[in-house]
Amino acid sequence: MCVDCRCGQSAPEPPAPQRLDLGERLLRRNDQQAAANRRRFSEAHLPVVNLLSAPGSGKTALLERLGRDWPREPGLGAGPTNPVPTAPLLTAPLPGATGDTGDTGDTGDTGDTGVPASASRCPHARPPMAVIVGDLATDNDARRLWAAGLSAVQISTGQACHLEAGMVERGVQALEQDGVPLAGLELLVIENVGNLVCPAAYDLGESLRVVMVSVTEGEDKPLKYASSFHGADLVLINKIDLLGAVEFDLDQCRRHIARVAPRARVLALSARSGAGFSALWAALGLGRDGALGLGLDLAQVATPVLQP
Repeated sequence: MCVDCRCGQSAPEPPAPQRLDLGERLLRRNDQQAAANRRRFSEAHLPVVNLLSAPGSGKTALLERLGRDWPREPGLGAGPTNPVPTAPLLTAPLPGATGDTGDTGDTGDTGDTGVPASASRCPHARPPMAVIVGDLATDNDARRLWAAGLSAVQISTGQACHLEAGMVERGVQALEQDGVPLAGLELLVIENVGNLVCPAAYDLGESLRVVMVSVTEGEDKPLKYASSFHGADLVLINKIDLLGAVEFDLDQCRRHIARVAPRARVLALSARSGAGFSALWAALGLGRDGALGLGLDLAQVATPVLQP
Protein backbone atom coordinates (compact mmCIF):
# COMPACT_ATOMS: atom_id res chain seq x y z
CA MET A 1 0.00 0.00 0.00
CA CYS A 2 1.19 3.47 -0.79
CA VAL A 3 2.43 4.99 2.41
CA ASP A 4 1.77 8.54 1.19
CA CYS A 5 -1.97 8.58 0.41
CA ARG A 6 -3.18 5.07 1.36
CA CYS A 7 -4.62 4.63 -2.13
CA GLY A 8 -4.18 0.89 -2.15
CA GLN A 9 -1.68 0.97 -5.00
CA SER A 10 1.66 -0.75 -4.74
CA ALA A 11 4.32 1.52 -3.35
CA PRO A 12 7.02 2.45 -5.89
CA GLU A 13 10.53 1.23 -5.32
CA PRO A 14 12.63 3.84 -3.55
CA PRO A 15 15.32 5.37 -5.73
CA ALA A 16 18.78 3.90 -5.43
CA PRO A 17 21.11 6.04 -3.31
CA GLN A 18 23.51 8.13 -5.32
CA ARG A 19 26.88 9.53 -4.36
CA LEU A 20 27.56 13.13 -5.27
CA ASP A 21 31.27 13.95 -5.42
CA LEU A 22 31.69 17.71 -5.19
CA GLY A 23 35.38 17.45 -6.05
CA GLU A 24 36.30 20.91 -4.78
CA ARG A 25 36.69 22.87 -1.59
CA LEU A 26 33.72 24.82 -0.30
CA LEU A 27 36.01 27.84 0.02
CA ARG A 28 37.26 27.57 -3.56
CA ARG A 29 36.36 31.13 -4.50
CA ASN A 30 38.01 32.57 -1.40
CA ASP A 31 41.13 30.49 -2.03
CA GLN A 32 41.35 31.76 -5.61
CA GLN A 33 41.16 35.38 -4.44
CA ALA A 34 43.69 34.66 -1.69
CA ALA A 35 46.11 33.30 -4.29
CA ALA A 36 45.62 36.47 -6.35
CA ASN A 37 46.24 38.61 -3.26
CA ARG A 38 49.40 36.65 -2.47
CA ARG A 39 50.75 37.13 -6.02
CA ARG A 40 50.07 40.85 -5.81
CA PHE A 41 51.78 41.20 -2.44
CA SER A 42 54.74 39.12 -3.61
CA GLU A 43 55.18 41.26 -6.73
CA ALA A 44 55.30 44.32 -4.45
CA HIS A 45 57.82 42.53 -2.14
CA LEU A 46 55.44 43.35 0.69
CA PRO A 47 55.21 41.23 3.86
CA VAL A 48 51.58 40.83 4.94
CA VAL A 49 50.58 39.77 8.46
CA ASN A 50 47.19 38.25 9.25
CA LEU A 51 46.66 39.00 12.97
CA LEU A 52 44.11 36.85 14.80
CA SER A 53 42.93 36.86 18.40
CA ALA A 54 39.86 36.78 20.60
CA PRO A 55 38.21 40.13 21.40
CA GLY A 56 40.15 42.15 23.93
CA SER A 57 43.51 40.41 23.53
CA GLY A 58 45.18 43.67 22.54
CA LYS A 59 45.57 43.55 18.75
CA THR A 60 44.93 47.26 18.25
CA ALA A 61 47.13 48.23 21.21
CA LEU A 62 49.95 46.16 19.71
CA LEU A 63 49.62 47.94 16.36
CA GLU A 64 49.40 51.33 18.06
CA ARG A 65 52.76 50.74 19.70
CA LEU A 66 54.30 49.57 16.43
CA GLY A 67 53.05 52.77 14.82
CA ARG A 68 54.30 55.02 17.60
CA ASP A 69 57.69 53.31 17.84
CA TRP A 70 58.34 52.96 14.11
CA PRO A 71 61.68 54.63 13.30
CA ARG A 72 61.14 57.96 11.58
CA GLU A 73 63.42 60.39 9.87
CA PRO A 74 63.84 63.65 11.79
CA GLY A 75 60.98 66.04 11.11
CA LEU A 76 58.74 63.47 9.46
CA GLY A 77 55.68 61.63 10.61
CA ALA A 78 54.02 61.44 13.98
CA GLY A 79 55.84 61.03 17.25
CA PRO A 80 56.75 62.93 20.40
CA THR A 81 57.97 65.93 18.38
CA ASN A 82 55.59 65.48 15.43
CA PRO A 83 52.05 64.75 16.68
CA VAL A 84 49.44 63.51 14.27
CA PRO A 85 47.60 66.53 12.84
CA THR A 86 43.89 66.80 13.52
CA ALA A 87 42.96 66.42 9.87
CA PRO A 88 39.37 65.41 9.07
CA LEU A 89 38.77 61.70 8.73
CA LEU A 90 37.23 60.77 5.42
CA THR A 91 34.93 57.82 4.75
CA ALA A 92 35.44 55.96 1.49
CA PRO A 93 33.01 53.15 0.59
CA LEU A 94 34.68 50.11 -0.86
CA PRO A 95 33.96 49.83 -4.59
CA GLY A 96 31.79 46.91 -5.62
CA ALA A 97 31.53 45.47 -2.12
CA THR A 98 28.80 42.89 -1.80
CA GLY A 99 29.86 40.84 1.18
CA ASP A 100 30.30 37.77 -1.05
CA THR A 101 31.46 34.79 0.94
CA GLY A 102 32.15 32.42 -1.94
CA ASP A 103 30.60 28.97 -1.97
CA THR A 104 29.88 28.60 1.73
CA GLY A 105 26.18 29.38 1.55
CA ASP A 106 26.65 32.25 4.01
CA THR A 107 25.25 35.45 2.58
CA GLY A 108 27.59 37.65 4.61
CA ASP A 109 25.00 40.41 4.43
CA THR A 110 26.58 43.72 5.29
CA GLY A 111 23.60 45.97 4.63
CA ASP A 112 22.49 48.04 1.68
CA THR A 113 25.75 49.97 1.51
CA GLY A 114 27.98 46.93 1.12
CA VAL A 115 31.20 46.62 3.13
CA PRO A 116 32.25 50.14 4.11
CA ALA A 117 35.80 51.26 4.67
CA SER A 118 37.15 54.39 6.27
CA ALA A 119 40.56 55.86 5.48
CA SER A 120 42.42 58.99 6.48
CA ARG A 121 44.31 61.47 4.35
CA CYS A 122 47.21 63.18 6.06
CA PRO A 123 49.76 65.61 4.56
CA HIS A 124 52.43 64.44 7.03
CA ALA A 125 54.59 61.43 6.33
CA ARG A 126 53.47 58.24 8.06
CA PRO A 127 55.38 55.02 8.75
CA PRO A 128 55.58 52.67 5.74
CA MET A 129 53.08 50.39 7.50
CA ALA A 130 49.35 50.17 6.85
CA VAL A 131 46.53 48.27 8.52
CA ILE A 132 43.30 46.78 7.18
CA VAL A 133 41.01 46.51 10.21
CA GLY A 134 38.03 44.17 10.39
CA ASP A 135 35.18 44.65 12.85
CA LEU A 136 31.47 43.95 12.82
CA ALA A 137 30.75 47.65 13.36
CA THR A 138 32.32 51.07 14.14
CA ASP A 139 35.63 52.55 13.01
CA ASN A 140 36.95 52.90 16.57
CA ASP A 141 40.06 50.79 15.98
CA ALA A 142 40.99 52.60 12.76
CA ARG A 143 40.73 55.95 14.55
CA ARG A 144 43.10 54.69 17.24
CA LEU A 145 45.58 53.61 14.56
CA TRP A 146 45.33 56.95 12.75
CA ALA A 147 46.14 58.69 16.03
CA ALA A 148 49.19 56.44 16.35
CA GLY A 149 50.40 57.67 12.97
CA LEU A 150 49.39 54.73 10.79
CA SER A 151 47.44 54.55 7.56
CA ALA A 152 44.38 52.39 8.10
CA VAL A 153 41.23 51.17 6.41
CA GLN A 154 38.30 50.00 8.53
CA ILE A 155 36.14 47.23 7.06
CA SER A 156 32.77 46.81 8.75
CA THR A 157 31.71 43.23 8.12
CA GLY A 158 28.14 43.52 9.40
CA GLN A 159 27.08 40.00 10.39
CA ALA A 160 30.22 38.27 9.08
CA CYS A 161 32.48 37.11 11.92
CA HIS A 162 35.68 37.07 9.84
CA LEU A 163 37.47 38.77 6.99
CA GLU A 164 37.66 37.12 3.58
CA ALA A 165 40.15 37.43 0.76
CA GLY A 166 37.77 39.54 -1.32
CA MET A 167 37.35 42.02 1.52
CA VAL A 168 41.12 42.32 1.82
CA GLU A 169 41.44 42.93 -1.91
CA ARG A 170 38.89 45.74 -1.71
CA GLY A 171 40.63 47.11 1.39
CA VAL A 172 43.85 47.34 -0.62
CA GLN A 173 41.94 49.24 -3.29
CA ALA A 174 40.68 51.69 -0.67
CA LEU A 175 44.23 52.24 0.62
CA GLU A 176 45.54 52.92 -2.87
CA GLN A 177 42.67 55.29 -3.63
CA ASP A 178 43.64 57.12 -0.45
CA GLY A 179 47.20 57.58 -1.66
CA VAL A 180 48.80 54.58 0.08
CA PRO A 181 50.19 52.32 -2.68
CA LEU A 182 51.57 48.89 -1.85
CA ALA A 183 54.90 49.86 -3.41
CA GLY A 184 55.39 52.49 -0.70
CA LEU A 185 54.85 50.11 2.20
CA GLU A 186 57.24 47.92 4.15
CA LEU A 187 54.56 46.07 6.12
CA LEU A 188 50.80 45.50 5.74
CA VAL A 189 48.87 44.12 8.71
CA ILE A 190 45.38 42.65 8.46
CA GLU A 191 43.75 43.01 11.88
CA ASN A 192 41.11 40.30 11.63
CA VAL A 193 37.75 40.35 13.39
CA GLY A 194 38.12 39.45 17.06
CA ASN A 195 37.29 35.74 16.89
CA LEU A 196 39.32 32.54 17.22
CA VAL A 197 36.87 30.29 15.37
CA CYS A 198 35.80 31.40 11.88
CA PRO A 199 38.90 33.39 10.77
CA ALA A 200 41.08 30.27 11.05
CA ALA A 201 39.50 28.73 7.94
CA TYR A 202 40.03 31.71 5.63
CA ASP A 203 43.26 32.26 3.75
CA LEU A 204 43.62 35.98 3.01
CA GLY A 205 46.82 35.86 0.98
CA GLU A 206 49.08 36.68 3.92
CA SER A 207 52.73 35.73 4.18
CA LEU A 208 52.67 35.47 7.97
CA ARG A 209 49.87 34.30 10.27
CA VAL A 210 50.15 35.69 13.81
CA VAL A 211 47.86 34.55 16.62
CA MET A 212 47.68 36.48 19.88
CA VAL A 213 46.51 35.37 23.31
CA SER A 214 46.57 37.46 26.46
CA VAL A 215 47.34 36.35 30.00
CA THR A 216 43.81 37.30 31.06
CA GLU A 217 42.33 34.55 28.87
CA GLY A 218 43.80 31.50 30.58
CA GLU A 219 46.62 29.10 29.72
CA ASP A 220 44.35 26.62 27.93
CA LYS A 221 43.19 28.99 25.15
CA PRO A 222 45.50 27.30 22.58
CA LEU A 223 43.92 23.91 23.37
CA LYS A 224 40.36 25.22 23.16
CA TYR A 225 40.96 26.91 19.80
CA ALA A 226 43.57 24.59 18.36
CA SER A 227 42.53 25.18 14.73
CA SER A 228 43.51 28.85 14.96
CA PHE A 229 46.85 28.18 16.61
CA HIS A 230 47.65 25.23 14.34
CA GLY A 231 48.27 27.47 11.33
CA ALA A 232 50.25 30.13 13.19
CA ASP A 233 53.79 31.13 12.21
CA LEU A 234 54.12 33.32 15.30
CA VAL A 235 52.16 33.27 18.57
CA LEU A 236 52.20 36.33 20.83
CA ILE A 237 51.37 36.15 24.54
CA ASN A 238 50.28 39.68 25.41
CA LYS A 239 49.71 41.60 28.66
CA ILE A 240 52.59 40.00 30.54
CA ASP A 241 52.61 43.11 32.75
CA LEU A 242 49.55 41.50 34.41
CA LEU A 243 51.17 38.13 35.08
CA GLY A 244 51.27 38.57 38.84
CA ALA A 245 47.70 39.81 39.10
CA VAL A 246 46.07 36.95 37.16
CA GLU A 247 48.39 34.09 38.22
CA PHE A 248 48.92 33.04 34.62
CA ASP A 249 51.28 30.09 34.10
CA LEU A 250 53.43 31.24 31.20
CA ASP A 251 55.38 27.97 30.89
CA GLN A 252 52.20 25.92 30.77
CA CYS A 253 50.79 28.15 28.03
CA ARG A 254 53.97 27.69 26.03
CA ARG A 255 53.61 23.91 26.37
CA HIS A 256 50.03 24.07 25.13
CA ILE A 257 51.11 26.15 22.14
CA ALA A 258 53.91 23.70 21.32
CA ARG A 259 51.37 20.87 21.40
CA VAL A 260 48.99 22.39 18.82
CA ALA A 261 51.42 24.61 16.87
CA PRO A 262 54.86 22.98 17.01
CA ARG A 263 56.28 25.04 14.15
CA ALA A 264 55.26 28.42 15.59
CA ARG A 265 57.66 30.81 17.28
CA VAL A 266 56.37 32.16 20.62
CA LEU A 267 57.01 35.64 22.02
CA ALA A 268 55.79 37.05 25.34
CA LEU A 269 55.28 40.82 25.43
CA SER A 270 53.23 43.74 26.69
CA ALA A 271 51.70 46.23 24.29
CA ARG A 272 51.15 48.55 27.24
CA SER A 273 54.67 48.64 28.68
CA GLY A 274 56.64 47.71 25.58
CA ALA A 275 58.27 44.71 27.24
CA GLY A 276 59.32 42.10 24.69
CA PHE A 277 58.94 44.42 21.70
CA SER A 278 62.62 44.26 20.79
CA ALA A 279 62.10 40.58 19.99
CA LEU A 280 58.95 41.42 18.02
CA TRP A 281 60.80 44.06 15.98
CA ALA A 282 63.45 41.43 15.21
CA ALA A 283 60.79 38.91 14.19
CA LEU A 284 59.13 41.44 11.86
CA GLY A 285 62.41 42.96 10.66
CA LEU A 286 62.64 43.44 6.88
CA GLY A 287 65.67 42.22 4.96
CA ARG A 288 66.90 43.74 1.73
CA ASP A 289 65.56 40.77 -0.20
CA GLY A 290 62.03 41.32 1.12
CA ALA A 291 62.17 38.49 3.65
CA LEU A 292 60.58 38.68 7.07
CA GLY A 293 62.71 38.23 10.14
CA LEU A 294 61.15 34.82 10.67
CA GLY A 295 62.90 33.56 7.56
CA LEU A 296 59.95 33.72 5.16
CA ASP A 297 60.93 34.41 1.56
CA LEU A 298 58.08 36.30 -0.08
CA ALA A 299 59.01 34.94 -3.49
CA GLN A 300 58.49 31.37 -2.27
CA VAL A 301 55.88 31.80 0.46
CA ALA A 302 53.37 28.98 0.61
CA THR A 303 49.71 28.92 1.51
CA PRO A 304 49.30 28.86 5.31
CA VAL A 305 48.61 25.51 6.93
CA LEU A 306 44.89 25.51 7.71
CA GLN A 307 43.19 23.03 10.00
CA PRO A 308 40.59 21.07 8.01
